[in-house]
Amino acid sequence: MSEPESTLPVPAETPRRQRRLRRLLILGAFAGFVSIVVPLAFYIWASSAATENLVRNWMVTWMEQATGGRVEIATFHWRLLSLEADAGGVVIHGHEAHDEEPAAKVGRLSVRFSILGLWSPRVLLRDLEIDKPAFHVIVYPDGTTNLPQPKKPSKPAKPILDTLFDLQAGHVLV
Repeated sequence: MSEPESTLPVPAETPRRQRRLRRLLILGAFAGFVSIVVPLAFYIWASSAATENLVRNWMVTWMEQATGGRVEIATFHWRLLSLEADAGGVVIHGHEAHDEEPAAKVGRLSVRFSILGLWSPRVLLRDLEIDKPAFHVIVYPDGTTNLPQPKKPSKPAKPILDTLFDLQAGHVLV
């Protein structure tokens, strides 16, 4: 003889519960997609030549304001995953004539840094390498020099820079 089928009623899921579950699954899939795609897209954008050029232009502007001279950086490349950056052909022009050597020249500047902490990041300079530095100081007959001076007197360091950057290098090579 066969056993009788169960006559207990099976509660059917309500359409409301099914919609809620479907929304939760869609939201989870969207969150997973965004958590993968956004960092990947940011890495691809940040590693592009256009972004390197943008950072190089920002560095030129910052150095010109800090030194008061005209600054040139021939090449700039960074490797985000290893936190390394290289700048080549760094030149700071002072008050010298166009046919004279610039006030300062660096063949290549290489930097490696670390980011400490995730919620309150600090940047630690691990290695700094300066290849072929050259300085050309001219003292003119009136006693002035070709060394540039910042247009604005330097202000005290902003607190955010004090908390963000630790300018002690673990290794410096000149």
